[in-house]
Amino acid sequence: MAIKLETPVRQILPAPIDGVVKARRFKEDADQMEYLVEWPDDDSDADLAPQQRWFLESELAVTGEPATQPAEGAA
Repeated sequence: MAIKLETPVRQILPAPIDGVVKARRFKEDADQMEYLVEWPDDDSDADLAPQQRWFLESELAVTGEPATQPAEGAA
């Protein structure tokens, strides 16, 4: 059924992901960094394995400090 005109609506968005950056690379076509983020699985599926996905830098917000500092010169 179509939504009636003048009906208040809200965009449906997925729940935010809170994870840790595991890798990074430069994405030429977007002209920005891209980060592989890993987060713990929830109990919505059977395997409970950590999940991973690449995000552009513009899609992420820093929420804290790294647990450990990378070695000098590490990427």
